[in-house]
Formats: sequence, C-alpha cells, structure tokens
Amino acid sequence: MSAAAELAAQLAGTARPGDATVIVAVEGRSGAGKTSFGASLAEELGAAHVDMENLYPGWWGLGEGARLAATELVAPIAAGETAVVPQWDWIASRPAEPLVLDPPDFLVLSGTGSGSLAAAPHLALLAWMELGDEERRRRALARDGEVLAGQWDDWAGQELAYLESDKPRERADVVVDTSGAAPVIAG
Repeated sequence: MSAAAELAAQLAGTARPGDATVIVAVEGRSGAGKTSFGASLAEELGAAHVDMENLYPGWWGLGEGARLAATELVAPIAAGETAVVPQWDWIASRPAEPLVLDPPDFLVLSGTGSGSLAAAPHLALLAWMELGDEERRRRALARDGEVLAGQWDDWAGQELAYLESDKPRERADVVVDTSGAAPVIAG
C-alpha cells in the first residue's frame, strides 16, 4: 500500500455526511515532493486539491501565500462556507482569476505554508515531506529549470524564516520520507 493510500485509509473514516470538511496540509521544502504526494492523496480520497503555488503572489510571496491559504481558503471551508481565494498568474506575473471552492468532504492543500500556525486549528492532519537538501535542489531544478535556479536562494530564505516561525516539521502528525522510489511514512 502506498503512503498516500495508507493516509487516505486513516482519514476516510473521519468524514461523515454533514460534517465539516476534513482538511489536510502537505508541507515541506521546495523539491521535497509535496505537490506529487498531495495530488496522490487527493486522488485516493476523492478530495479537492489546492496547490500553494497558485496562491503565492510571486517569488517573494511565501508569507502572503500562507496567509491567504489560512484566511481565504482554510478558515471559510472549515466554517462550511464557500472560499474565494486570490490566485497568481506566474506567466503574466499578476493576479489571476480567484479560486472559488465550495466545502468538499476532503481538502488537500499542498505546499510550503499550507500548515501554517494560522491554518493549524482547522487541520485534521499535517504531513511533512522529508528529503535532503541536495536531492531537493536537484529535483526542483529538474522540474522548474532555469526559472527556479535564479530564485532558489531567495525562496530558500523565505522557507527558512517560515520554518523558524511556524515550525511545521515539529508539529507534523506524520513525516513522509520521499528519498526513495516511492514515498514511505517514516518511523
């Protein structure tokens, strides 16, 4: 059983008709496999999946993206309300059409900042994707190429500031090791 299927099986029994949305944050640093794992988990759960990359307002927007996720997405969905979330058009480097999302049974939010302290009270599960620095960089640059290469250090600085302030790794309910051919739940 895959790590995503294992977590989905644990979460599947938590949603009941009429209950609040079960919200899962998939956290980690750039290149650790958050988006891929989040998409797999969402597929296993039949969940809505939102990628934080659509919320960051540009390369200097990690903090603002985390704030938007907590206040404009997670809080309304947890309250049973429709979320209207600002998004970012990376190609045009300007705001995009907002995401409009009615409360689903399950919501998987993947990306750095998804498990912020502001979002934490509404999360059913915080998963941390664990991968060493060199392999994270290699994977991220293979995925995003030269566009990311020029921004890597600045983005990493924002990540480190966020990790220090919000401590998502320390608060994680589960750690997923993404160093092998397939992610595995650590420990």
